[in-house]
Amino acid sequence: MHLGATASGFAVAMAVVDKLTARKSRRDAVRGFMRLAAPSITDFHNSLVLEKRKLVSNAQWTSIHERFQKSKGETDSLEPVERTLIYQLFATNKEAFLQLFARLDADLRELAAVVGWSFDAKLLGMSFEARHAMATLLRTELDGSDAAVREVCRHLLMLSMSANAIYVMLHRHAGVPLDDVVESAG
Repeated sequence: MHLGATASGFAVAMAVVDKLTARKSRRDAVRGFMRLAAPSITDFHNSLVLEKRKLVSNAQWTSIHERFQKSKGETDSLEPVERTLIYQLFATNKEAFLQLFARLDADLRELAAVVGWSFDAKLLGMSFEARHAMATLLRTELDGSDAAVREVCRHLLMLSMSANAIYVMLHRHAGVPLDDVVESAG
């Protein structure tokens, strides 16, 4: 009886050690990936921040994000002038964004390949969401029509929020505190 209890205790202890080791290995892997992918995410974010500051204040941008998020991605939650500003932000800087998208897409592809479904389905989902937003932005004809303005607005905001969420999730999984590169509203 005493031997059985000792064996059970040992098995539980081994399971705990195994789980802690796996968690540390996972954390180390995420830290490595984060060093690889964080530059493309922060470059996209910082470029978007620099361009948006030419058009709107941080408070306005935060308000736009909050309303867009609260409405579950409905562009009607934004004023027509806000939609037009976001469209102009992308349309006038499309070439610069294309270069950022190429790097970001490559890193998100690698994230999907490395992370897979077993690690964090939400992280993987955000990666797919960001890639979908980029692909849609690249396909959208920038003709200034209301449909084009809404498409660009919707997908640029979705990309901004998805990239921010990925950045935050990677930091959380790696056990690394967030730095001041990412704003609260993306």
